[in-house]
Amino acid sequence: MTLRTGILAATLAALLASAAATPAAAQAYGSAAENTHRDCGVATAADRCDGTLTGQAIIEHPITGGVSSGANTTLSLADGSFANSTVGFGAFDLPVLRGETSAVGNERMNVNAFGYQTYTYTGAADAPFSISGNLHIVDSSASDLTNEGAADPLNPGLTQYGGWYPGGSIGTAYVGVWDTSILSAFTSTQAIFDNLFLAQCDAANPHILGAGTVSHSLTGGDASIGVSTSACTATSLILTPGETVLVVAGLQLPVNRGGFVDATHTFTTAFGPDVTDAVKTELLSGRDVLGVPEPASWALMIVGFLGVGSALRRRPARLAC
Repeated sequence: MTLRTGILAATLAALLASAAATPAAAQAYGSAAENTHRDCGVATAADRCDGTLTGQAIIEHPITGGVSSGANTTLSLADGSFANSTVGFGAFDLPVLRGETSAVGNERMNVNAFGYQTYTYTGAADAPFSISGNLHIVDSSASDLTNEGAADPLNPGLTQYGGWYPGGSIGTAYVGVWDTSILSAFTSTQAIFDNLFLAQCDAANPHILGAGTVSHSLTGGDASIGVSTSACTATSLILTPGETVLVVAGLQLPVNRGGFVDATHTFTTAFGPDVTDAVKTELLSGRDVLGVPEPASWALMIVGFLGVGSALRRRPARLAC
């Protein structure tokens, strides 16, 4: 190899490395979808089945997803029970989640699906930011709402759900905006799930800037569940120029002993009404950054390829040895 060719090759390698690098280390997107099966055989019709009583441990829990990935998780039992979920990305690269569950026998089946996406704000002035979502339930079983919202005797301060009991179904929609410090914990698909699971504003979650959750037992038929983020502090959902935030969306669909939910028509997320069209054009998603190199990087790569090609054409023939 001549000195000229060696220099050009080294330059090209550096250009390729530069093109592969992302402009913001915090840029990321991904998913985690874990479906679960619990045995409710030890519970009577008057007993809840939500994992809190003895003998209700999770038996199966397949999980798919990961960093820079969507998810598609299926769980099927011999009696016809199932839990299926998918995570993808739609308009503006925001998460889109789908799920369906059915507990034919004496089981509790559940979908737990999460998608996340980073956004870097490239605008020149501070701007408000929020996320909203709509969960469309195509159909579901009707829960016994006798104790819906009543105090939970096993967990003082919490409320009961009719979806815990035979034939019951529950729909939960979650949206959150977090700072990106949590991304370093996403070392596996399971770690993504463990860290994203419906976290709220509190002292234990200082990285959360805003969150919102709506959860209740379903009553059968078609339904829509709307949700939006609420700021954790007065200024936590104000974007500053150059700031990168993490947007999270979550879907949970547990059903009990004969219950079912069809939410295949989907949980979609959107920027909140306070996010102007101008600000939307100044938001750079993780998929934008990680999907293709910047145009300037492509130009440098092309120049590098041409330079190396030219040098190789001028290179004299050598004898094999």
